[in-house]
Amino acid sequence: MKYYEEKTLKQLQKIELMILKEFDEFCNAHEINYVVIGGTALGAVRHGGFIPWDDDIDVMMEKPDYDKFLLIAEKELNHRYYILNRETDRNVPVMNTHLCLRGTVFKTHDQKKVKNSGIFLDIFCFDNVPNDDVAMKRQWRCAWFWGKMMTLAEVKNPVIMVTGFKASILKAILLVAHDLIKVIGPSSDYCYQRANYYRNMYNNSKTERTAYFFDTTLYMELFNKEDIFPPTRVDFEGIAVNAPNKIEKYLTETYGDYMTLPPEEKRHNHVPDELDFGPYNDIAD
Repeated sequence: MKYYEEKTLKQLQKIELMILKEFDEFCNAHEINYVVIGGTALGAVRHGGFIPWDDDIDVMMEKPDYDKFLLIAEKELNHRYYILNRETDRNVPVMNTHLCLRGTVFKTHDQKKVKNSGIFLDIFCFDNVPNDDVAMKRQWRCAWFWGKMMTLAEVKNPVIMVTGFKASILKAILLVAHDLIKVIGPSSDYCYQRANYYRNMYNNSKTERTAYFFDTTLYMELFNKEDIFPPTRVDFEGIAVNAPNKIEKYLTETYGDYMTLPPEEKRHNHVPDELDFGPYNDIAD
């Protein structure tokens, strides 16, 4: 486990807050729905902003807003930001999107092949899932499997959320699997296409639920749409941002007793191998 120097983490958080503010203003101007999720939503409620050790900002959009954002942002934000995902760089090993700040660098060990990776806001596309649980689980298993296969085809040592002896065993298995995929396939491009096929199965249908399929384990990010939208406004480090409509329910379903701090050994972040603040080294509060 690597750790930030406190000054470095605070500077990173300042820059990310600037990105979030400009992202919120852009989405409001173009009537694009989003909400903060994960540790960002938790931090807003429990800390009034960043969780003290957190180093990223997570937002989600449903597929129509996600597609609209990517289309407009590419044209209107490209002087200051750029979109980084599998569509813009085939070496990206994940299914989500980064809105990256030009002139900065934030590169983790699994992004060694990625040409440009700046300090970013993390955007997760949530897709429709059927109301029937059997059909939902079938869709989810397929999308999740192919998404993980794509990552494994690109990354020799992917991040895993286990420790100790289990981690050693799992890493050895993943290393062998990575080498096998490189020899006998399938290609990461094929895996990406299959993952997209399954994630989009119900995006032209009206459903009551929405999900992100590509988390660390199955069935982690499944929500009733009425609990998420329309969003409510919450304070995050002095700025107003969109959060799930029923934010307490969202946090309880995601974290359980969300107001209790986790033990120090479970306070994870994403310390990069390369970090450069560029022209934002002395950004003001």
